[in-house]
Amino acid sequence: MSSKEQLSMKFVKTHEDAKLPERAHDSDSGYDLYSVSEVIVPGRGSVVVPVGLTLGYLTPGWWFRVEPRSGLGFKHNLQPHLGIIDNGYRGDLGVKLYNFSNVNITLNKIIKRISNGRKINY
Repeated sequence: MSSKEQLSMKFVKTHEDAKLPERAHDSDSGYDLYSVSEVIVPGRGSVVVPVGLTLGYLTPGWWFRVEPRSGLGFKHNLQPHLGIIDNGYRGDLGVKLYNFSNVNITLNKIIKRISNGRKINY
């Protein structure tokens, strides 16, 4: 990437309730991803949570990575499957969540921020 080229990341909504990734604070390094529907994560199980987005464009030489939110892990024993979304991938995005507790956990309007995504240069 040349010094004149700006880093650009664009998403396309594939669900009417989708929310574009955003930073809670300007100083945050990650972008919050949101579930588009109520999902039950079974105790000691996992589920793929739909986010209603595809990656529309990412500056060449960069990729997008799914990382955990500390609050979901500490408060609810939930962790996302860590993964890289390659620059050229244009399929539907989802986040697989693992529940390390013994009880089912429902992601509703209170627990919508399911993971962080970060742009990383390769």
